[in-house]
Formats: sequence, C-alpha cells, structure tokens
Amino acid sequence: MNPVLLGSLAALCSGTLDFLAGKVSRAIGPIQVTATVTAIGLALITLWLWAFGEFPAFQQSVIWWPLFAGAGYAFATLCLFAAIASGPVSLAVPVTMSYPATSVLVAAALGTVPTPIQLIFVALILGGALLV
Repeated sequence: MNPVLLGSLAALCSGTLDFLAGKVSRAIGPIQVTATVTAIGLALITLWLWAFGEFPAFQQSVIWWPLFAGAGYAFATLCLFAAIASGPVSLAVPVTMSYPATSVLVAAALGTVPTPIQLIFVALILGGALLV
C-alpha cells in the first residue's frame, strides 16, 4: 500500500485518539485510558494476525526487542495521555510528536550515521516544537 496514504491514515487516527484520550483522561485518569487503549489495540492486532495468518515466528535471540519496544510504547502512551490531561493539547502533542527526531538522535548515538536529509528534518521537527 502507498506509504503516504498509510502515513496520512496513521496521522488521522493518532489525531483522533489524542483528542478523545485527552477528554477521557481528564475525566477518569490517564492510566485507565492507557490500559483500555492498549488492551483494545492488542485485541485488534491479534484478530488481524489471526484472520490473515501472519503470526510472526520469533527467534529467542531477538524476542527481547519487541518486548522492550512494547513496554516503551505503553509508557510513552501513558506519558502522552497524562500530558494531554494536565495541559493544553496544543502544547503537549507537538512536543510529544517530536519523537522521530529523538529516534534519529538515539540511532546516531548507537552508531548509525544519519543522512543529511534526516538531520534537516530533525532540525525542522525540533524547531517546530519550540515554536509551539
């Protein structure tokens, strides 16, 4: 499928989730919202994998990577929902969504040399977050 279409769909879903999660997090708390969103996401992804027969075969030598990534993503989601619940969405979301720049910087710290275009976009992302 087209990466621009998928990226646009992801942005639409993320924006909708951020808006709704902010409202609900203020009412019942970010931990409850994060737990519910994570459980529903797990159920939907499991159904998708089951329906299309795409369950991955994990190798024991690398199984810790997806476990670490999942825990990190759950914590990031909790932090996002807590930020939205405690302050304006217009401030919390742009700062939080600067994570691609962080990914490039972490990869660089681990030895991957960023391309010039990646560095340009890191600067643009961080500059945009500072403008907010």
